[in-house]
Amino acid sequence: MSTEEPGHAGRLPVATARVLAAGGFDLIGVASPVAAAAAAPRAALPADTKAVIVLGAGRAFFGHVTYEGPDPLDTHTDRVLEAGVQALQDEGWTALALPGHRPVGAGGVDLVALGRAAGLGWESRLGLLLHPERGPWWSLRGAIATSAPLASAAPLAGPGPCHGCPAPCQTACPAGAPRSEGFDVSACGTVRAQPGPCDRSCAARRACVVGTAHSYSSTDERRLMERSREALLEVAAARNPTRAGPG
Repeated sequence: MSTEEPGHAGRLPVATARVLAAGGFDLIGVASPVAAAAAAPRAALPADTKAVIVLGAGRAFFGHVTYEGPDPLDTHTDRVLEAGVQALQDEGWTALALPGHRPVGAGGVDLVALGRAAGLGWESRLGLLLHPERGPWWSLRGAIATSAPLASAAPLAGPGPCHGCPAPCQTACPAGAPRSEGFDVSACGTVRAQPGPCDRSCAARRACVVGTAHSYSSTDERRLMERSREALLEVAAARNPTRAGPG
């Protein structure tokens, strides 16, 4: 694997790497089954799992999506996951798609924990993994558990960019959701339950000083914010049904 940027797909079989790249996934990590099980104990990995491929994507991802139907980002992710699974199976390995947009325990996985285990970034106040080059301007979209014996990565060393940072993200956030102890999902969900500027852009993400050259366009950020708002309200409603969002 290249050491220039965590997430280079050099560890994957060539055909699988091509399929994932063609779908817009340009940050790929590999976690060992031991690390993956420790990071996401409810992922229910198959017994023959030798590696977990973690799929991430930056701003180029949006150009690969066909914007039709109610959930185009998730629909596209599922299609690429299925193609990646098929590519691995064609080479004789077993493979299972682990979508990130499904609830944990219902076929979904904790992608932040898996991404950290696969060496793709550090945990942050934003609740996202911070990539060394791209900062918060990328997304974890899914994973594939496989019996292919792929070389795995280790978590990135050190505490990450948030350590010692004055936290402009927390100051910029209307909800004050980014915190040193972790991202406050409930606070974010409460603010985003009402129409406002957070429907189109995340001020906290924009305030992060890491990876600004890789920021999304306003159109792509709005698309992502619309989908993440739905997910946040679902989480907030599950944690506190009396404070469910509109609708």
